[in-house]
Amino acid sequence: MKRLAAVFVSTLVLFAVSAFAQAPLQVSITQGGTTSDVAANGAVTMSSGAVGQPAVATLKITYTGSLTAIVTGVSFVGTSAIGVLSAAPFPIVLDPNTSTTMTLQYLPVSGNSVTAQVSIAVTEGTQASVFPFSITGSSPDLAFSYFIAPNGSLNALSADGQITFPATNIGTPVTAVVTILNRGSASG
Repeated sequence: MKRLAAVFVSTLVLFAVSAFAQAPLQVSITQGGTTSDVAANGAVTMSSGAVGQPAVATLKITYTGSLTAIVTGVSFVGTSAIGVLSAAPFPIVLDPNTSTTMTLQYLPVSGNSVTAQVSIAVTEGTQASVFPFSITGSSPDLAFSYFIAPNGSLNALSADGQITFPATNIGTPVTAVVTILNRGSASG
């Protein structure tokens, strides 16, 4: 008796469908007089002058579609150091080619860089969409120290500190070597 084996081949076709369409928005961030356009899934940097010193920027959202858009919210994930400082209450209705602005703040707690994933939620007609991008915050973290040459010990120097020189004879040079170390993520 012969056995027959049958082989069945089937093909499964999968289609990826995004839960949200791309939002018809133009987004820019202005900090210190410099404006940067932000593409969807793009990135922008906010810089602070020092740890603990807030940096502010203006986020401008312009609706470029042909219907009416409703900005239902802006969310930040990844760090609490970057967020909205002031904005109009949500929802914000935008007609074609109109804009809204909000003030963002980056308040560094260390010199390490941080990144916030930002999502602007928009409904255009009945279609919900999201405009995602990221903001990286950076800040210098300067440390000052000194020693009296040639073989003095290293001393930390605070922002309001002073260098103490040893007693010395008139006309005898004394040299203090000052070191500035940037432990942060931005130039300082």
